[in-house]
Amino acid sequence: AGDIVHERRLDGAAIEQVTRFAEEHGFAPVAYDRDRLYGPRITPRTEELADRYYEPRPVVGALDSHSTANKILLLGEADALAAVRPKLVELLGADASLTIAIPTMLEVLPPGASKREGVRAFCEHHGIDERSELAAVGDGENDAEMLRTAALGVAVANAGAAAMDAADVVVASNDDGGAAQAIRMALALRPRT
Repeated sequence: AGDIVHERRLDGAAIEQVTRFAEEHGFAPVAYDRDRLYGPRITPRTEELADRYYEPRPVVGALDSHSTANKILLLGEADALAAVRPKLVELLGADASLTIAIPTMLEVLPPGASKREGVRAFCEHHGIDERSELAAVGDGENDAEMLRTAALGVAVANAGAAAMDAADVVVASNDDGGAAQAIRMALALRPRT
C-alpha cells in the first residue's frame, strides 16, 4: 500500500565523510533519499542512472552533515573504485556498510543494511518465511546474502562471482529472459493448495 515497513538512513557525519572522500578521489557521489536522487553535480555517469538503469533523474543538492540518505553511490571506473574501497571501509569503520551491485558503482549503506535485510523485514511484515517461501533473483555482490538465505536463490548467467557462488540455480542472462525463467521455476516449485 506504499507504506514504509523498514528503513535505515546514513548518519550525517558519514554522508559528509563519503562526499569528501568521493571528491578527493574524483568520483561522482549520488545520494538516494527514498525516491529522490541528488548530488553535488550532474555528470554523464549520474545521468546514466536514469537513462540506462531507469532510476529517478538525479538533481543537484548539497551532500553534507545535514543531508538525509538511505545510501550513497560512488560512480567511477571499476578498477579505481575497487582500489579505494579498502580505504573507504577503514575511514567509515562501523558507520557504514559497503557493497557493489555494478562494478562502476560502489554503494555506501547504513551499518548492517543490505538487500537481504530489506527482504527479511518485508517478509516478516507480511508473514512470509524467507527460508521456505521466498525465491530471490540477483546478479551482484549486493544480492549474495539475499540469495543464500532465500528458499530458492537464483543467479542470472551474467551475474558476478559473489551472486553465482551464493545461488542455488543459475538461469539465462538478464537479456535472455533469465528473470522470467526464475519466476516460472519458482511457480513450478510452489506447494499446491
